[in-house]
Amino acid sequence: MIQFALYKDKKELKTIWKSVFNDTDFFIDLYFKHNFNPANTLIFRDKGQIVSMLFMRPYEFRFWNETILCYYLSGLATLPEFRNQHIMCQLINASVTIMKERNIPLAVLIPANEKIYDFYKKFDFVQVFEKDNEQIPIERIIDNNSSLRESFVEFDSIFREKDFCIQKDFTDFQAIIAEWEYARRPKKNNIAGMAKLIAPHALFNIYKWKTGSEMTLNIDNNAEVSLKNNILTVCNTVLCRLLFGFHTATMPKEIAAAFPEHKPILNLMLE
Repeated sequence: MIQFALYKDKKELKTIWKSVFNDTDFFIDLYFKHNFNPANTLIFRDKGQIVSMLFMRPYEFRFWNETILCYYLSGLATLPEFRNQHIMCQLINASVTIMKERNIPLAVLIPANEKIYDFYKKFDFVQVFEKDNEQIPIERIIDNNSSLRESFVEFDSIFREKDFCIQKDFTDFQAIIAEWEYARRPKKNNIAGMAKLIAPHALFNIYKWKTGSEMTLNIDNNAEVSLKNNILTVCNTVLCRLLFGFHTATMPKEIAAAFPEHKPILNLMLE
């Protein structure tokens, strides 16, 4: 049975996290301190036992230089003995329903490994973030400022105006630095990830408003993409790529002209 978690479930959820992901106790405690909100945590119970979980963390996201809300889905885990029963499928579908009810237009997640990308594609998630070698200057920011608050101001000045980028607040930054220091200051780069359009028409309208486009959107999940008579016919996953400007230069000339390439940014998510 799918439910929202309760505060009293925290210990059981931590145990599941440890058994599935094998993270350190420090990381798990840090994650739950900064990210656990029962109203944003879905669980599946079997005979009273929590056997699967999914966390929805709200973030601000810069989208065509506007700020929207998105949910970052993380900690998606099912105990081994309960896998292959479509439990996680039910949790993901429930999270999409909740996002629609809460008017959250976008979902983002980071697959744990390459094999899981195909699983998330079943739910219309598509890759729009890429790993790169551009190092995030955390060490310089921390060492060149006299306080964590001053460091955050510099950090925020770098990322606040970057388009297609999740925004962090000071609480997020505190957790990021605590984990980074504990891990002995590893290099940090942008990472690969996926997104799903929860409200495609609303996000397309932001694109139209910001670009002055007069295109009409026709979502057809049996089509890939075409633009005729100013009508864009496209499936939800390809529309996501278009709106993010992800490798659009490889698409037909008229599509690439309408949707210029961008470099979406995903990093420092306590991944």
